Amino acid sequence: MSIHLRSVVFLIAFAAAQGAMAAHLYGQAQATAPSTILRAGDLLRINVWPNTELSGEFTIEQDGFVYLPLLAEVRAAGVSVDDLRAELRRRYAEVQRNPVVTVTPMFQVSVTGAVQRPGIHLISPNTSLIDAVVLSGGFQGNADSEKVRIVRPGEVTDYDAFRALETGVGMEAIALRSGDHIFVPFRDPSWFTARNAFEVVRTVSTLVLIWDRFFR
Repeated sequence: MSIHLRSVVFLIAFAAAQGAMAAHLYGQAQATAPSTILRAGDLLRINVWPNTELSGEFTIEQDGFVYLPLLAEVRAAGVSVDDLRAELRRRYAEVQRNPVVTVTPMFQVSVTGAVQRPGIHLISPNTSLIDAVVLSGGFQGNADSEKVRIVRPGEVTDYDAFRALETGVGMEAIALRSGDHIFVPFRDPSWFTARNAFEVVRTVSTLVLIWDRFFR
């Protein structure tokens, strides 16, 4: 039995379930997420109706302001999406009648460690940690997916991605934030012994059940 059998099994099931999980997460996308606090560098997709020429994609500059047609500078860094949306509606109402304004933030998170394509990704607030890993090409065969870390200023959170995929529980337990750093550690190559062969068999059975639940 290969020393990385459990990791290989996990990667096969992970890849096969990606499409099903994406459809499931898309169905959840309309749910209201907690209001995101914006940061410098975040991209804002702003739609204004009926004056659609005011719509577009605008970056929050390092000074904390976003510069918009007609309104010039608007404070955005450190402001929640809900509060910014309300402020834009108020200010656009001063120059046009009954404006409808939507604000969709896209922010940066980084994924490093034992993933196929480490890097920085632009994501929406509805993107899960698993989705961010998928954007990075998925786990490497020697990834310790049970000890994924989410690093934020003054805070480090551990996340068992393997268990979440194995049980289907906690897939969206952690809401990603602007500037999050996701680190996937490498597993010690000597971790596998004959004593946990039973656990590998149990894991295969569980992943088969997950496959059945997603595709039926």
